[in-house]
Amino acid sequence: MPMPRPEQAPTTAPAPAARLQYPPPPAPPADNSVPPPPLPQHVQSLATQAAVARGPTQPAVWFEHDFSDWQRLLQSVQRQPGQQQITSSWLFMPLIADALLPAHSAQAAFPFQRPPDWNQLTGPLRTGCATHGITAERVPLDGPWHATATWQEYVLNTALSLELIETLAALAASCQSGGGWVGVQATLAAQQEAMMA
Repeated sequence: MPMPRPEQAPTTAPAPAARLQYPPPPAPPADNSVPPPPLPQHVQSLATQAAVARGPTQPAVWFEHDFSDWQRLLQSVQRQPGQQQITSSWLFMPLIADALLPAHSAQAAFPFQRPPDWNQLTGPLRTGCATHGITAERVPLDGPWHATATWQEYVLNTALSLELIETLAALAASCQSGGGWVGVQATLAAQQEAMMA
């Protein structure tokens, strides 16, 4: 199952508390080597963004998605008839932030209450990132709290098993189609059942 595409760089995203400039970041390693190389000094990283954050903004809207509450977030990511495909940075960036940043920094960036089984994704992602040397200092941003699609995919594809990547894609698709957060275990079980059929 192909991964839903994350958003591209924002054109009118709200500025963070301290104004950062977001020059074009380097591409992730083409050969998927790990760890990724250190970033040039002029490129902002996830760690830099966290260091200048001053807590959540109110309302917590990012790329037109409402992060103030889990249910509001799910409503804001549902695709409406005739609407272009909604991409998945709304899901991928909070997971990456939770895996790579201290809890207070990730919560400041994306202040919604995490669903009960969220740690079934962030735990393996955190472990996989640590194993492969992927750190917040080495994930570049192209806008406030946003990494490019290729960087999001590099982090997720490098750090997670194929089974969890497929689960993540299925959860994103379910939320965007209006099916809601089915749950990590239920999605994994459904995928395993489909493979055995």
